[in-house]
Amino acid sequence: MPEQKSAAPAVHPLLSREIRPLYNWHEWLARWDAALTAEELLGLLHVGFNVPLDRSEHGEKGYDAVDRVLFYFAIADGWADSDLLELPTDRKNFGGDAFARVKRRQELACKAFDMLCLNFFTEVVDYNYGDPAFKEDWGENIISGRFFSVVQRFFKAEEPRPYSFARRIRNLSLRQEKQSHNEERAVNFILALTGFVWQWREQHKDWDYVAEGKEKERGKREEKEYNTATRSRIDSAKPWLIEVLTHLDKLDGLWKLRDHRELLLTLDESCLAKLAEIALRSELVKGRHPVTEGRPVATVNEACLVGSRAAWFLKKYELMHAEHRRLTAILKAEQAKASADRKLQTLKTEEQR
Repeated sequence: MPEQKSAAPAVHPLLSREIRPLYNWHEWLARWDAALTAEELLGLLHVGFNVPLDRSEHGEKGYDAVDRVLFYFAIADGWADSDLLELPTDRKNFGGDAFARVKRRQELACKAFDMLCLNFFTEVVDYNYGDPAFKEDWGENIISGRFFSVVQRFFKAEEPRPYSFARRIRNLSLRQEKQSHNEERAVNFILALTGFVWQWREQHKDWDYVAEGKEKERGKREEKEYNTATRSRIDSAKPWLIEVLTHLDKLDGLWKLRDHRELLLTLDESCLAKLAEIALRSELVKGRHPVTEGRPVATVNEACLVGSRAAWFLKKYELMHAEHRRLTAILKAEQAKASADRKLQTLKTEEQR
């Protein structure tokens, strides 16, 4: 019987090729633009947050953490709503090929959203006695002019579709009881953002310790411009957040962010108008409410009867605001009387001398 020769050990396939990581986000974007298949794009999305942001060659465009997060926001838009990922031609010829294209787009959007949840929403949110807040200086980054409008568009309050009576928040589930764990991370991000917006304070450096000169003048001017621009963005965002909180059934959480006195001072006319608008969307239903025919509510009081959280929030605010003004007026009158009594006593004392 001939002697059998043992097979030579095979060379491991990975040993015969060069394997290197992606150099940086600049190269990652180039790979993204060049990719042709859904599988390639999914793989790139999976590793995108692990890629360095440094430049590897002179002359490359520079990127930072915000650039990367904004890119993922753009890709994730529509993850929960395939209608946002359809072209007009897809809807006109919605056959097998068009359906498959939309499905692939939504798969990529879902992947981008999941990576956002795991690498951004979770990473920037901390918990302080159970209340979510932003870590370090991420709050200032998020409310910057570069970032804030993108966040508001991503979680935009949208009108009902022609085929649906329900309002929805873009990129959140229509029904909150069906939230995934990742979506819960996004909701915690929104709650942290709410706390940051309502508790934001203007920056004021102690300029008394800075020598007079052009540098001090420029610093004071830049501080004023920053405070003015940021305050404008903050105030304009509050009605949007009220809409989102109503959708999430978290509106009453606003009372927990500050003491009641401060909240009464930070709800401006635009916030109160938004609360009234939401309340007046309620409807009286025949058989459930004492009406002969179902109809929209006519007043905030009727909205309270229906059980609108926005209506009850508004009523609580109006009651507390009125009582706050009344007690403040009493306090000022008492202080004025005490001051007048002291002055009168002083005058009488001088007269006796």
